Amino acid sequence: MSINKEQWIKKTLHWKNKWTQFLPEYDDDSNGINIYKFIEILNKNLKEDSVVCGDAGSIGYTLSQSLQLKENQRFILDSGQMGMGAWPLGIGVCLARDKKQTIICTGDGSFNFCPQALGTIKELKLPIILFIWNNNGYLSIRNTCDAFYNGRKFGTDSSNGLFFPSILRIAKAYEIHYTHIDKIIDLHDRIKACIDINEPIICEIKCDPDQKIIPGTAMKNGKSCALDDMYPFLSKEEYEQETIR
Repeated sequence: MSINKEQWIKKTLHWKNKWTQFLPEYDDDSNGINIYKFIEILNKNLKEDSVVCGDAGSIGYTLSQSLQLKENQRFILDSGQMGMGAWPLGIGVCLARDKKQTIICTGDGSFNFCPQALGTIKELKLPIILFIWNNNGYLSIRNTCDAFYNGRKFGTDSSNGLFFPSILRIAKAYEIHYTHIDKIIDLHDRIKACIDINEPIICEIKCDPDQKIIPGTAMKNGKSCALDDMYPFLSKEEYEQETIR
């Protein structure tokens, strides 16, 4: 079957609307804030010229999926290397924009790769918002362990070999404003408050430590699934219906 540009756009829009990232069950924050819920609210609070920077793991996957940018908004991702620690990238972006406000999203694991870059943000008084998604370690590695190694984990969090310092104490050490969000009810007002402040600020988001990034690779019938057949798996009938051949 051949498919032209218009048919392809129509089909992908159909998939986008059918399998949205913003699901009703993400309103449950009993185990932490869902990453997709955070991005949903972030989308609603971006300025018309906002620039969002992201880095490795769940940050890169979910922002690429779920940011809904308007004409003059931008998303900058180190997609080639997926390096951990987005604020050196964000510093460069902020300076290139003549010190206009820049938003950085990173995980608590990636944050520990180069916290000293906060000194540059402080010294240059860069209006950078650093949203740190605290999911208790390395979420992507934890999910890989669950998907392919029967849940055997090492080096993912403090229960199996890692120490993570207090983000609040690091913020205080660098004399940077700090706030946190651990309830969905506070997302809108606190994200807006961070964006309204034209100076450096760290906002720690208490995220679900067991959140799955979807779609994603997983084991199926004892084998790794193909890239066109990811978790959560479609029924055989739906797979046949939606596949372009």
